[in-house]
Amino acid sequence: MSLGKKLFLSLAFILSSLSAEVEQVTLIWQPGLCGSGCVKGLYRELGKIRGIDTIDINEGTGRAYLTWKPDVKFSFQPINVAVRIVGIRVNDIRLKVRGKIHGSAQNLELISEGDKTPFRLLNPIIPQGNRAPELKSTLNRQISPEVAQELLETAKNNQTVLIEGQFFQPYRSPPNNLVIERVTVFK
Repeated sequence: MSLGKKLFLSLAFILSSLSAEVEQVTLIWQPGLCGSGCVKGLYRELGKIRGIDTIDINEGTGRAYLTWKPDVKFSFQPINVAVRIVGIRVNDIRLKVRGKIHGSAQNLELISEGDKTPFRLLNPIIPQGNRAPELKSTLNRQISPEVAQELLETAKNNQTVLIEGQFFQPYRSPPNNLVIERVTVFK
């Protein structure tokens, strides 16, 4: 079974709606490298960011869960400044974004509702044979025709989607690159 089919087998068709556009931002760092003083600093610095609504930090797992205000355009730059002031190195950033699909099969974007932040959609890397994949390039992350067609159908039907995945190369944003790992379609 192809990755495209597996990806869309995980589609959940839900009849309700959610409350925000960038539903959640998850920052992940090496556990144990941010003690209680560091956590207090993170709460302080992240709390200064205009777009952040709530902050929940789990010191033991090395994760911060942020919710974003729906009327503020999403930007990674203030988050980056805040974590650098505190002195932690974020290893991974995960996003849950709700919005509408726009574009063509070769250039799909998710435009978040409310704040209208664009996210360029990318495919996860699919290893081929015994070759090591290039991890830093967007060129090997083209969305498969099957997945693109499914997403374009949601645009055609004016459906809202929730896409969860890795925020790819956030330090180079814009554009905001979101790797598709899970898609939920709202009817």
